[in-house]
Amino acid sequence: MQRNKAVRRPGQEYSKVHWRQDDPGTMDAGDVYGGGSPTGITFYENGALGPQWEGLLLSCEAALNTIFGYKPVPKDGTFELKRFIFLTSNPGKEYDGADFSGRKEIKEGDKNKISRTLFRPSDVTVGPDGAIYFSDWFDPRIGASSHLDESFSGTIYRIAPKGFKPSIPKIDLSTIQGQIEALRSPAINTRHLGFRALKGHGKKAANHVFKLLDDGNKWIAARGVWLLPHIGNQGVEICIRMLKDTDSEKRVVAYRALRRAGHDMVPHARRMCADPSPQVRREIALSLRDIPAEKTKDIFITLAKNCDTEDKNSLEAIGLGAANQESEIWTAVKNGIRPGEPKDWPDSFARLTWRLWGSASVNDLKSRCNDTSLSLEKRKFALESIAFIDDEHASRVMLEIASNESPLKGQAIAWLLRNAAGEWAKHGISEGLKEKGIYDPESITIVPAPVPMVPEDALSPKVEEILKLKGDPLKGKNAALRCILCHQIDDKGPDYGPNLKGWAKTQTLEGIVRAIAEPSAGIALGYKGTEVQLKDGGTIHGITYNNSDPWIKNAPPLIIQSAGGITQFIPNNRIDKKRDLNRSLMYDPVMLGLNAQDIADIAAWLQNYR
Repeated sequence: MQRNKAVRRPGQEYSKVHWRQDDPGTMDAGDVYGGGSPTGITFYENGALGPQWEGLLLSCEAALNTIFGYKPVPKDGTFELKRFIFLTSNPGKEYDGADFSGRKEIKEGDKNKISRTLFRPSDVTVGPDGAIYFSDWFDPRIGASSHLDESFSGTIYRIAPKGFKPSIPKIDLSTIQGQIEALRSPAINTRHLGFRALKGHGKKAANHVFKLLDDGNKWIAARGVWLLPHIGNQGVEICIRMLKDTDSEKRVVAYRALRRAGHDMVPHARRMCADPSPQVRREIALSLRDIPAEKTKDIFITLAKNCDTEDKNSLEAIGLGAANQESEIWTAVKNGIRPGEPKDWPDSFARLTWRLWGSASVNDLKSRCNDTSLSLEKRKFALESIAFIDDEHASRVMLEIASNESPLKGQAIAWLLRNAAGEWAKHGISEGLKEKGIYDPESITIVPAPVPMVPEDALSPKVEEILKLKGDPLKGKNAALRCILCHQIDDKGPDYGPNLKGWAKTQTLEGIVRAIAEPSAGIALGYKGTEVQLKDGGTIHGITYNNSDPWIKNAPPLIIQSAGGITQFIPNNRIDKKRDLNRSLMYDPVMLGLNAQDIADIAAWLQNYR
């Protein structure tokens, strides 16, 4: 939790920072449903519940008194998970025992509500009889690594169709036919025994395994595919032929089976690297990990050309496959794709560079950071890409950017202060910050920067009155220049408030007027203010860059930007209190001398400012 606060970006959702979803080097987290206590998980492939339940993923959630169900569907480079409640004791969602959205306090005397929260599913599995079994342990406590169950006891329940009579097949593992029956079992431990025994028979088991490939249940058929590389040359040949199957799922399983069996995957990867399925290309990229770049450069070039870089998982697969050889792979991809000069890079190559984080890309990224012909967002993204390169040259380039006056100065310093206590600590960044006069906690001057309150007797223009007026866009542009303290207008002004260009096209006239006349009525995502009270009595209002927690030992200084774009780095020992600001950072129109007609004019101008 504390580390999350230290690396949280301004406006970043907690779930995003917790799972590092905006950072290179992570896959999609899957189903993020909030706080809880996830426990056991299983996948139902066949059994007593019938074909409609085949391919069911079950996940126990003890704090929510629920077992979630999913039917994963391939999507892009991973799977889509649509959650539904498979089983719960608490349909009213009145929880107790964990911190998450929706929690309601339950009074001690309400026995019915208390009993609904005591179902604590701890594990789930499929039995050899095909039924689903789940355990419920008797513990009123969830969270904080604690338990109140002195008996260490619970109950195991069975889920099966009405009238089900459990029957566990007698399996003779001394015969090949018995081993096939074990492999067909709904229970994962039983089929593992069958798999190991059949694998040991080699080609003697071939004909029996071949019959599995035609099974009507695709999950059982796939179990046979995993055995193909182990049952002689004929099995290997069939598995290789499956790499050309029209069903992409079969191609994925065949490729995985060959790789797991230790086959040389480079020839197969070279033939398949332009496969139309992102799922197949994901497997190919992952299989290249730890293979010398000299043998795989051409494959990575094709994978990069076919990669949808907006799909984080496909992009991440390439990064994982290139692990520890990122610079060599990035250079090969650059030479193969020929993206042009750094300022001309397509977004796809910029994202590939972000994920491959090779030191060879630092100079090109520096060029993009300094190129004023690029949009500010693209320059910021190049800066972020440098921040994730664990290389001394990258840290020095970041220090250089932080030393110069530019719209990137604040962000560059924020990245330096974040990395100075982490990946870049070995590069002496803290000393560099002092040498450049950027940040020295012993001598830094902190300037108060409060946003003044509107006087109680101030007569603020009313929305209803403003809407009755006809706005003049030309006058509105001139009036809007009073807002340049916080907003960029025609690329002039600080990068502080929300970007106004194009914003109004998604708003009604009333919405535009209300945003100006009543700034605290609705605050744009990512622009919620923070109030810092200093021990010397000063107050600072602004947007925090790093959300650093002053009460965490060795946490980096708090970085906060205030009106006018002023960015300050506040040592933790100078902070008395830090809390959310309960109003907007935007100045009330009265404070800017704007009357009703001025606001009507600004609204008219904004409607055409794109």
